[in-house]
Amino acid sequence: MAFANSSGTDGSDTDAHVDRTYPFRNYWTATGGLGEVMLALPSRPDADVFLKHYMDNVDPLYPVIPRHLFRLRYENFWQLSSEERNNCDPVHVALQFIVFANGKLYVDDRTMADSSCPPETYLSCSYRALCLSSFLSKWSLEVIQVLLLICNYFVTSNRTTDSWTFSGVLQKQAYGLRLHLPPDEHLSLLEKQLHVRLWQAVMFQDVSLSFHLRLVPATMQHSIEVGDLSRVDEGDNNPRRRMQDLLSTSTAVDLDFLTCETDINYVRAMWHYARFMQINVCLPLAIGDVIARDADHRSMLLSELQSTYDTLEPPFNKTDLQCREPRVWRQIIMVTTNYYMLMTMLHMASNPASALQPDTTGALSCSNRAMSAFFALVDANPYHAHMWTAANTRAFLQVNLIGRLLCKLPGEKWCRPADESWLQLAVADFDRYVDLLVHAHGTDGFEVIKVERLALLEAQRKSFQLARSSSPK
Repeated sequence: MAFANSSGTDGSDTDAHVDRTYPFRNYWTATGGLGEVMLALPSRPDADVFLKHYMDNVDPLYPVIPRHLFRLRYENFWQLSSEERNNCDPVHVALQFIVFANGKLYVDDRTMADSSCPPETYLSCSYRALCLSSFLSKWSLEVIQVLLLICNYFVTSNRTTDSWTFSGVLQKQAYGLRLHLPPDEHLSLLEKQLHVRLWQAVMFQDVSLSFHLRLVPATMQHSIEVGDLSRVDEGDNNPRRRMQDLLSTSTAVDLDFLTCETDINYVRAMWHYARFMQINVCLPLAIGDVIARDADHRSMLLSELQSTYDTLEPPFNKTDLQCREPRVWRQIIMVTTNYYMLMTMLHMASNPASALQPDTTGALSCSNRAMSAFFALVDANPYHAHMWTAANTRAFLQVNLIGRLLCKLPGEKWCRPADESWLQLAVADFDRYVDLLVHAHGTDGFEVIKVERLALLEAQRKSFQLARSSSPK
């Protein structure tokens, strides 16, 4: 594998996948067609469970599928006979299977009817259906949806290098569909919304992969802006235009997709994050440059990022972990953990050429905000600690940063820790995450990387505990 040396402590990949030569299991014969794919279709009750888990855990973070339209097609699909299903649109079949694959990753129920069928099977079915659609030469927004979710599956199962490789196809098709340009005026309102949301999702996914693998982002060239995603009742997204599309016989409309204000605000928030990350972090790291040239440059970056965060549309401009709406709550955690991890990295930026040193206090204070959001997620759904979701991988990287800073802390800082609340919080966050990891149990792949990461964190803890015990009293 091209990036096998990235595996291990940086959270890029697991040893379980280093020797993989192909990311999809191959069950297929040359003449099997879509009927062969349908043999792996789950029972309807199990499919409903997978769909629910997808809608609860993945869709809030990638709101790129009009839910009501998808459910309508889903219900119609299950009413078809076996013969009729074998003649369905293979791209929609691919979309259903990748939804099942992503949803099943969050299911911990061995009593299900198809508990012996791993999510990898549904992943392979999705890709096979895509191939039967000739997706490499027939591009569409629905193909982009499927490719995005395939990449998300790889990331969630800690196969970052597979995701990076496959995302190259996704990015080329996104450019081929001109998603990097403002939507054409002749498009329906739903198509315009999808156009912008899909580009944001492609850009965010690209930024995340580029950062983890220290590679140049591939989605930096675009003229589309966050303003092209109209807020509810602003610009094109107004009641009159929505009514026109509703009355049109040739236009599909999902009013919930168009009028869910928090989804739109979330997409805009993550757009700002991805763009800032592209320019100021991913690109410098990929070309071996420093993030901040000097103290003034670092202060400017921090001020710009803080201003961006403070001016996000509600509820994403503050950390409200008491939000009672589950979908919005997941989005708040996503925004909080990403923004505050980015702030942590900026505070840690250094440059020997200008004698710029990391700001330990600022870094650990921001880190606590990010870790508090992650712990809230695990408290609500402990299963997130038992697999390497993006949130858990991000939390590990955050704790790794904490450990590195604590190991470098001058001895005098440990003399009166009661006077340094940020230090107490940092140690508590570190210890809590290690304890969480010790008691987490998942798949074989999860356990392999867990052992590696625990070894790193325990070595860090031993180092900073030694420094603390030997500091002058």
